[in-house]
Amino acid sequence: EQLKNLNKIKPFIISIFLCSLAWLLESILLYVTFRFLNISLSFKEATLIRTAMGIGGVISLLPGGLLTSESTAVALSIGYGYGRIEALAGTLFIRIYTLFVPSLMGFIALMVQKDLVNPYLKSK
Repeated sequence: EQLKNLNKIKPFIISIFLCSLAWLLESILLYVTFRFLNISLSFKEATLIRTAMGIGGVISLLPGGLLTSESTAVALSIGYGYGRIEALAGTLFIRIYTLFVPSLMGFIALMVQKDLVNPYLKSK
């Protein structure tokens, strides 16, 4: 029964939407971070860095893509002509964003689930 629920089209579309939204938000945050560091990074470059960072982390097979995703982001940033310090700072911030953005989205998704009982919101 639970396997049938996973194969329905509505949960599939919702999960694709939420994953795409998280990826887009992380790309926007990377773009904004580089703007605060006075780097003229385009949104297209920020999106490419975020995508390559994710792919590099998955290919490495290490937990959380440790070190490979960061080195991919730093290498791409340096490849675009930005300084090492700015590339490292942007990479550290995007690593924080990749932790908190999906966690916050997951928390919100759990709070709006109608079939879950929240003991703190339940009336006595």
